[in-house]
Amino acid sequence: MDSVSLTLLSQNWALWIGFVFSLMLFSVLAGNHAVAKVAQYLLVGVSLGYLGVLLWQHVLNPRLLLPLWQAPLQDWARWLALLLGVLLWLAAIERMWLRLPTNQPVAAWRRTLRLAGMIPVALMLGVSVSAVLLGLLQGSLWPQFWYTARSGFVWSTALDESLISVLVLLLTTATLLHWTAPTAQLAAQQPRWVQGLLALWSGLGKRALWFAAGVIFARLLAAHLSLLIGRLQFLLLTFQQSLLWQSAERIWQLLGGG
Repeated sequence: MDSVSLTLLSQNWALWIGFVFSLMLFSVLAGNHAVAKVAQYLLVGVSLGYLGVLLWQHVLNPRLLLPLWQAPLQDWARWLALLLGVLLWLAAIERMWLRLPTNQPVAAWRRTLRLAGMIPVALMLGVSVSAVLLGLLQGSLWPQFWYTARSGFVWSTALDESLISVLVLLLTTATLLHWTAPTAQLAAQQPRWVQGLLALWSGLGKRALWFAAGVIFARLLAAHLSLLIGRLQFLLLTFQQSLLWQSAERIWQLLGGG
């Protein structure tokens, strides 16, 4: 390899690594082969490593370890958080690396460690689920319900807003009916017109769920396509700014007589 090639590679090594890695990821389209698996493992590993560095720099070191080192007897809540974290790590190590054969009984200390490791897991799941439910209630369900109810109660509301409110209320109740209520049991002892109304209402909720799933899938597909387009644009712009592109452009101009 000559000096010009070495110079091009040395000044654009990040570009070549990103380009090769992108090709490895794109090779998933040809099947889940070894190259694609290596690219996926590298992507997950680099992402987890970067996340671990961010957690250490912005959470663990400044908010937990340094305060405990500077004032170890003034904040018992941080000691509790550290204890729960250590329990979680020990339980994970016992589960992943200290595996026993299926026919061998589990020691008492290992059962105790597993039970202790469930405490931080239960706390994390409880806090996460509570945060998600509160976010859905405060950010989506309650504002939509209040907007619909307020639009329906005010008779001077515009016709389009009233129709939207009625449609939202109808789709919400139909979806809840289809998802939670046993429609067949509710309609068993009812007149025929009530059975037909409940079946129509539940069918509308079922179609609303299909429509919502389709919208979510379309948004996910659009997000993935946006990431793909952004990646291709990044590679193209980086190639255009590299010495390799400039050298190829000069050669093309010389060949074309420009």
